[in-house]
Amino acid sequence: MTGSSTAVLDVPATMPPGVGWASGPLGEVQVADRAIARQTARRYRAIAAFAATRPASADRVQG
Repeated sequence: MTGSSTAVLDVPATMPPGVGWASGPLGEVQVADRAIARQTARRYRAIAAFAATRPASADRVQG
């Protein structure tokens, strides 16, 4: 793999969507969803970084 797979995920947190952010209760839901998405991306980046340090020979044998 070439390049950084995290470059796509590094969008600024304050960048609004094309149609804008809602206000009120729906806006609160959107804020929570963005926080969950950031933490999920952070988790998978950490898993990918860990997996990159493990040799394929350390994988379990199939069967």
